[in-house]
Amino acid sequence: MKNHYLKKTFIVVISALLFSSCATPTNSTSKSTPTTLDPDAHPQLSFNYGEEVTYTKKEFKILDAEKILIDSLYIQVAYELNPERWLLIARNQNFVPEGLKLLLINPKLDNELIYRSKGAYESMTLHPTFFLPDNKEEAWIILCALGTSESWGQNLFFMNGDVINEIAYLDIAIKEETESLDYDMRLLDIAPSTHIIKNNSGFHFNFDTDSIFYFGSLGDKDDPIINGSSFEYVFFEDGLNAIYNP
Repeated sequence: MKNHYLKKTFIVVISALLFSSCATPTNSTSKSTPTTLDPDAHPQLSFNYGEEVTYTKKEFKILDAEKILIDSLYIQVAYELNPERWLLIARNQNFVPEGLKLLLINPKLDNELIYRSKGAYESMTLHPTFFLPDNKEEAWIILCALGTSESWGQNLFFMNGDVINEIAYLDIAIKEETESLDYDMRLLDIAPSTHIIKNNSGFHFNFDTDSIFYFGSLGDKDDPIINGSSFEYVFFEDGLNAIYNP
């Protein structure tokens, strides 16, 4: 699952794949089977670049996943975004290659399925961190950490109402040294150390950490460990740019 992208320059343009959705989170424990949705078949968000927007991390109420009865699904965790919209991290009870997915449902309409992501292949984790804008008209940003015992990086989602786009993969993690006899470091979720702003040059993702592990190549270095202040991602129009200034 670790994506090792070949990058021949310090400014790397990764094509952003826009996948999306439509529709409404609430409270229901009735057993149901959500309608099948194709993530490619939903509307794409458009972005207006201009006045600076600051994003702040937001925690939502965690629900009792065992009380959300949906046929065929194992729900790992569930968040109440509001009474009519719940966001689930779930997978098919039968192990399928796609693994965990991000689902948006309406619990007040028999757990109606509004959005379903592509899936976190082979990952045991799809842990979301929510970033909400100071301007309520702007889209939310969700970073979903992938991995098993260590972080593999982040899936980036934009969410505006019921429309969700799965944008790209942020192939970085925090590198932490350990005293283990078997490993000299471990890789941690970088979302808690991420800061996001939007301005006329795009969405800027900066990282408040000394040591970033980058899955791939920067210049002549493979899988480099770099300082957070020397690296940022910028999403603008249809591309996610990894910018490294050593």
